[in-house]
Amino acid sequence: MIETTQTALDALVSPSREIKAKIDLFDGTTKKATFTGSDKIKKFQIERAGEEGKFFGFGVGQKLELELLDKDRELNIVKGNTFDVYLTADTTYTKILSCEVDSIKRDEKTNSLTISAHDTLYKAAGHQVKDLTLTKPYTIKEFCEACGAKLGVSVKGINTFTLSYPNGANFDGAETLREALNMVAEATQTIYFMDNTNAMVFKKLDKAGPSLLSIDKNIYFEYKNNGPRVLKTICSTNELGDDVSESGTTGDATQFVRDNAFWELREDITDLVHNAVVAVGGLSISQFECKWRGNFYLEIGDKIQILGKDNSSAITYLLNDTLVYNGGLNQTSSWKYKDSGETASNPTNLGEAIKQTYAKVDKQNKEITLLASEVRTQTETIKKTVKQVDVEYYLSTSTSTPTGGTWSTEAPPWEENKYMWSRQKITYTDGTFAIRNATCIAGAKGSDGEPGTDGAPGRGVVSITTEYYISTSETELAGGSWSETQPTWEEGKYIWTRSKIVYNNPTSTEYTTAVCDATWKEINAIQGEQKTLITDVAELKVAKDSITASVSQITENQSGLNSALTDLQNAFTDQNKINDEQFDTLTQKVESSMTADQVHLAISTELSKGVDKVTTSTGFTFNEAGLTISKSDSEISTNIDEDGMSIYKNNEEVLTADNTGVTQINATIKQYLIVGKNSRFEDYGSDRTGCFWIGS
Repeated sequence: MIETTQTALDALVSPSREIKAKIDLFDGTTKKATFTGSDKIKKFQIERAGEEGKFFGFGVGQKLELELLDKDRELNIVKGNTFDVYLTADTTYTKILSCEVDSIKRDEKTNSLTISAHDTLYKAAGHQVKDLTLTKPYTIKEFCEACGAKLGVSVKGINTFTLSYPNGANFDGAETLREALNMVAEATQTIYFMDNTNAMVFKKLDKAGPSLLSIDKNIYFEYKNNGPRVLKTICSTNELGDDVSESGTTGDATQFVRDNAFWELREDITDLVHNAVVAVGGLSISQFECKWRGNFYLEIGDKIQILGKDNSSAITYLLNDTLVYNGGLNQTSSWKYKDSGETASNPTNLGEAIKQTYAKVDKQNKEITLLASEVRTQTETIKKTVKQVDVEYYLSTSTSTPTGGTWSTEAPPWEENKYMWSRQKITYTDGTFAIRNATCIAGAKGSDGEPGTDGAPGRGVVSITTEYYISTSETELAGGSWSETQPTWEEGKYIWTRSKIVYNNPTSTEYTTAVCDATWKEINAIQGEQKTLITDVAELKVAKDSITASVSQITENQSGLNSALTDLQNAFTDQNKINDEQFDTLTQKVESSMTADQVHLAISTELSKGVDKVTTSTGFTFNEAGLTISKSDSEISTNIDEDGMSIYKNNEEVLTADNTGVTQINATIKQYLIVGKNSRFEDYGSDRTGCFWIGS
């Protein structure tokens, strides 16, 4: 709330208040003129517009529409001039707005000027982030100060904006300052506006503190309460599916923070979203519309309470507002929640192809990093490549498990009552290894028999040799040949192994069952996923470039379209003038033929159809209360019913005419006043009043 005195506040809420206005005109820093409500100011209104559907993360711009009397054509106001707007209800004027002129229109019939002006936020759309004077690293506070310096204003409410960016936030530089400031407000859960000192203010809506103003039925004319909306969930998202969200315990609304340069690429994004929910989760804003007497000391974002005629209470904030001065003052305030229909990004077009892979886009360095959640562990495995594959042997005393010996790459000498085992040992470049397929490949040598005649020499193992086969298949031997030399692994190939056992007495050769280790399947799968990731990155970069090119083409096409539309508009100008003249003539005929009986008939017809209320665009309302005449820009309202007529000024009854007579606070008789049947009062001469007998 703008700081003021209690005397000024009391004067503002007085039933008999008198509102005065003045506007100072500047050319640069030079004051050119001052206009007041008693000379040049016919009326003005200040529109303040926030963003529907958001609890934070936006700026509230302010627009002035001013109508000045200039019957002598003496005013010289040009685009770029500035206004300071003041109001008072006592003797001390308070500045409520500084703005810059952007258009002037003259009404030749009334000799009045209609002027549009905007506050400094209007300029923010005309600058880009790349225009800022900013050195890395910087904080959000320093970024705001750089924006303020570019706009020529100071910045308030940013002392807590300490989040730092060693390499800068994720801007590509083409973003407008208005877009960037919206991102600041999102990242800090604030709104921003220009205050009465022309400083840019960041403000967090106060969800726990008291209301700064209570508006009751005595000071509002119209009021509608559509119930509260409560912020429950905040979701940080982008089009590539990098979604992080958190919900509070209560509420029904979700606010999305999309493609925010101050949140993208942050490793602590989960903490940032959590802190945001803690800060503003549970914030409740009542949806309402209220036309009331107004209070120009209220600032954007101020918390207010509205009491209904049923004594219900609504807590809301000043976010959307129109302040009207026309000799008096009235204000129309509102807020409604409009669901954007926005949802968290669905990454199926990219993520499903690479198992919910998501992307981070570094806009500064034009780089895209892909991170795959499901294949991340396997990707770590592929980083250690295969160095060597060995077959090891073990002379065991058991057929069920290797025991009683040691593993060796050389087949040990055969021993009586022992069993030969083999296995694969895969060694990686990082020194780790994996063991596969331990198998018993040969039985024990039997014991000597009883003495007898000489028999054939006993059968024994002469040698055991490892052989390798590099295959194109994991299920069969294909595309290669067996060799005692270990092959080098190739992408898409599978290494099989077997043992070659040579016996004597008689001499023979046997082979163990060929084995393909499952490791090669895993390695090939990971290798394929790596290639998919690389391909998707390349395709994504191309897509990004294509999007840029498409936007450029659209811009060019739009330029050509605008030219074509201009030509078309010019071609129809003459015909439009003829149509307008014909329409005006027709309108005059219709208006001249419309009688009071016809109007009455039209209204009666509507009522016969079941309508119990008729409202016109000119401020007339027919309903059960009678005829009410009231306009939004007037302090005066009139009600006529079967008992008489009442006239109100700012909700105060100033004239009543009914079966008891006429009661009026003030009355002015322009010529004479007749009392009863016998007397008349009127001016007599230049400085006297006469009372004349007019009876028989």
